[in-house]
Amino acid sequence: HTVFQGALSVGSVETWAANDKIEISGKNLNQLEFELNGKMIGTLGRSDRKAKTIIITKDGLKVIK
Repeated sequence: HTVFQGALSVGSVETWAANDKIEISGKNLNQLEFELNGKMIGTLGRSDRKAKTIIITKDGLKVIK
C-alpha cells in the first residue's frame, strides 16, 4: 500500500521502515541519497541515471530502468 505520495523538497529527509521492501518510483531518482540500516549508500551510479523504480530490501537496492 502507498505510504507516501508527493514530491520531496531539496534538502528534505524522509525515513521509512518496512517488513519486506520499500518501492520508490518517479523522476530524477538519481538525485536522491540513500542510507540503509544506518549505512550510507549514497546516490545512484552513472549507469542508473534513468532509473524509474528502486526497490529497497534488507539486502540492498535494486534498480529497475
